Amino acid sequence: MSKHATLVFSRHGESEWNVANIFTGWVDVDLSEKGLGEAKGAGELLKAEGLQIDVAFTSYLKRAIKTCNLALEGADQLYVPVNKSWRLNERMYGGLTGLDKKETVVKHGAEQVQVWRRSFDIPPPALEKDSKYHPCHEAKYAALDPKDLPDTECLKDTIARVMPYWESTIAPELKAGKTVFVAAHGNSIRAIVKMIEGISDDVIPGLEIPTGTPLVYELDADLKPLATSMAVEPLKFGRYLGDAEKIKAAAEAVKNQTKESATAFKLDSRMDPHPGMKRWQERRWNLWASALTLNMASGGVYDYSAFSPAVKETFGLSLREADLVMNFAFFFYAATSFGYGVCNYKLGPKLGPRLGCCVMLSCYTVVVINLNRPLLPGKAGAALMSLLLGIGWAGLGTSLGATFQRVMQVFPQTDGWAIGVLKASVGAGGAVLPALYFGLMGVRPGQSMLGMKFFPAYSSCLLALSTFVVTCCMDAQPGFSRSEARNFLHTAVAVIFITTAATASSLLPLGSLSTSLAIVALVFLVLMLTAATCLPDIQEERPNQGQESEPMHIIIQRAVLTWEYWVYIGVFCTCAGSGQMILTNLYQIADASGYAERSEALLCLVNFGSMLGRLGFGAACDVLRRRRASRTLLFLLCNLLGIVGQALFYMAAVGGQELLLYAGAVVTGFGFGGGFPTLVNVCAARWGSATLSANWTFMDAVGNGCASILFGSILGSSSYDRHADSSHSCFGPQCFALPHILMASACACGAALSLVLIWKHPRNSEVRRSLSQSFRLRSGVANFDITF
Repeated sequence: MSKHATLVFSRHGESEWNVANIFTGWVDVDLSEKGLGEAKGAGELLKAEGLQIDVAFTSYLKRAIKTCNLALEGADQLYVPVNKSWRLNERMYGGLTGLDKKETVVKHGAEQVQVWRRSFDIPPPALEKDSKYHPCHEAKYAALDPKDLPDTECLKDTIARVMPYWESTIAPELKAGKTVFVAAHGNSIRAIVKMIEGISDDVIPGLEIPTGTPLVYELDADLKPLATSMAVEPLKFGRYLGDAEKIKAAAEAVKNQTKESATAFKLDSRMDPHPGMKRWQERRWNLWASALTLNMASGGVYDYSAFSPAVKETFGLSLREADLVMNFAFFFYAATSFGYGVCNYKLGPKLGPRLGCCVMLSCYTVVVINLNRPLLPGKAGAALMSLLLGIGWAGLGTSLGATFQRVMQVFPQTDGWAIGVLKASVGAGGAVLPALYFGLMGVRPGQSMLGMKFFPAYSSCLLALSTFVVTCCMDAQPGFSRSEARNFLHTAVAVIFITTAATASSLLPLGSLSTSLAIVALVFLVLMLTAATCLPDIQEERPNQGQESEPMHIIIQRAVLTWEYWVYIGVFCTCAGSGQMILTNLYQIADASGYAERSEALLCLVNFGSMLGRLGFGAACDVLRRRRASRTLLFLLCNLLGIVGQALFYMAAVGGQELLLYAGAVVTGFGFGGGFPTLVNVCAARWGSATLSANWTFMDAVGNGCASILFGSILGSSSYDRHADSSHSCFGPQCFALPHILMASACACGAALSLVLIWKHPRNSEVRRSLSQSFRLRSGVANFDITF
C-alpha cells in the first residue's frame, strides 16, 4: 500500500491553567509563555520534516487556535486555510472545571480523580448551568442547540461528539489526497487516534499525548494507516516529530499530573516542622478510629430519650406530645438536610462537616438554655425544641455523610464491613454515652432532672471534638491490606462487648457493680480506639475480584429529579418505620401487653438486634458487591424482617406471650438496623461515592423523618400514647393489633418496591430484553395461528 494522504496532529501548547494545575475543559484560557514556545516549535518541526499543509482544523478554544496559527507561522505556511469547530473542543470536565487538581485529590481521593480523568465511560459530576464556566454563557456557542452543550463528558462522550465532524469534514479532505493539520486537545485527538489505530476502550484512556509535539500518520486511499518503525507504544502507526527522550518525558509529565497533585501538598520532611502530625493525618487507620469516635458520639446526640422526660416536664406535655417533639424534629431534619447536602458537596470533606458542627453546637446550646430557662412557654417552647433538634441533627448528618464517603473511598475493598461497623457504633454510642454520663453521676436518667437537662451539652461537646478530629484525618490515602476484614471483625466484637457492658450497667441497680461495668465499658472503648490507631498502614496489591466500575457521580440537585431516588427513599422509610414505630412507643407497647416492668429489657433487645443488623448487613454488602449482585436485595430482606417482627408483636398483643414479645423486639431491631448500612452502600453504588455525603444525608433524613412521623407518631402513638394517657376509647391488647397489621402491610409495599428496583437494575437489562423479545415472539406466533 502506498501513501495517499498525511494527517498531522498537534496538541495545544501548555496553557495558563496547566501551569496553575487547574481542570480546564471548555474554559477558554490562553497559552502560557512556555506554551507559546511549544506551538512555534511544533511549526519548526513541521518545516524541518518538509510537510506542506493543505488545510488545517482546530477547535473554538483560543489555546488550540493560537497553537494552530503559531505552528503554521513557524512552518512558514500562514496562508493555509483554517477551519474551526466546537466538536474539536477539549472534553468537558463538568463539575471539576475550575478546580485545583491538588485540592480535588484531597477532597475526593487520588484514585477517584484518576477515574474521572482517565476512565473511558465514567464522567465527572455535571457542571451546573448557572456556573460561570458553563459554555451556555459564551457568545461563541450562541448558534448551537443548547442540547449540544455538554454539562459533563467522559472520553466515550467526547468520541461521540468528535467523530461526526471527522466523517463529514476531515475525512473527505484526506480522501482527496491532502495533507491535513489538526491542532486540538488531548481528548479530542485521542478520539480520532482511537479510530485510526483501533485501540481498545481500556487502553485509550492511558494514551498520553504531549503538548506541542506533532504526531504524524501516513494513510492509504482507504484512510488506513501505514506501519512505521518509529511508532511509540501503544501506537503502532503514528510517529512523533522531535527528540524521543523529550517526548517521553513530556508524556510522563502529563500522566503524573494528579500524582504530583496528591503529593505536592505534602511538605518535605526536612521543611515540615511537624512531620509526625502530617503522617498522622494521612494514615487510613487514624481516619477509621476518628470515624468510630464520631459515630459513637453521634449516638448520644441522636438519643432524644435520654432527656425527653425533661422536655415533658419543662413544657408540661403529655406522652404523645413529648413524642411529637422528636417526630417533628425529624421533619425539620429532613427539611434542612437538602441545603446541608449541597453545602457539604460544595465545601468539601473538611469545611462542610465543621460548618455543620458549628450549627449543631449553636442549636444544642439554645436547647440547653431552653430546657433550663424556657425561652417560650408550653407548646411553643416544645415547637422551638423540635426546630432546634432538627437543624442540629441535620448538621450532624453532614459530618456523618462526609465520613462515610471518605471511609468508602479509603477502604474500597471492605467498605461494606466498614460502614456496617460504623453504623453499629452509632447504636453503641446511644447505649454507652448515657450509661457513662448518668452512671458516673450515680443516678438513673429519670432520677435527675437537672442531669437530663444538661445531657445535650455533654453529648454535643463530645461530637464537636470528634468532628474536628475526623476532619483532620480526611487526607488519609486509599489503600488495601488483606487483614482489613479481620480488623473490622475485631472492632465489631469490641463494639458488641462495650455495648453489652454499658447496657448491663444501665439495667442493674445502682451500686458498685453497675459503676464497675460503666468503667469497664469506658476502658475498653479507649483501648479499642487506641488499638485502631496502632494498626499498621500496610499497602498491598488489590485483588481484581469484586471490583466494580464507578457509576456516574450524580449531584443531589439532579438525583432528586429521578423516580428511582424517591422509590429508594420510600423503601428505606418502610424499613426504618418498623423500628421507629416500636422504639417510639416501646414502653406503651410493653404496658398494653401487660409487661410494663420489662420495657427496659425490650429496649435493650431492640437496640442489640439493631446493632447486629447493622454489622450483618454491612458485611453482606461486601459479599454482594464481590458477586456483582444488587445490594437492593438487602432492602427486600429488611422489609421481610419488618413483616415478621410486626407479626410477632401482633401475636404477642393478641395472645399475651412474653417470648413472642422478646422475639419481635430482636427481629424488628435486626431489620431496622440493617437498613442503615444498606442505604449508604446502595447510595454510593447508584449515585456515586463522590456525591455520597449529600445524597445520603438527604435520603436518610427524609426516609427517617417520614418513618418517624407516619409510623412512629401517626400510626403507633395515636393508639399507644392515647391509651397511656387514658384517652383511648378502646382498652385491652386487641385494640393494638391493627397498628402492627398496617405496619406489616407497609413493609410488604416496601418489599414490592424493592423487587421493582431490582428488576429495573441496569444489570438486568439483558434479562428484561430477552423476556420482552420472547413475549413478542410468542405473541407473533399466536397471532399467526389465529390468522391461519
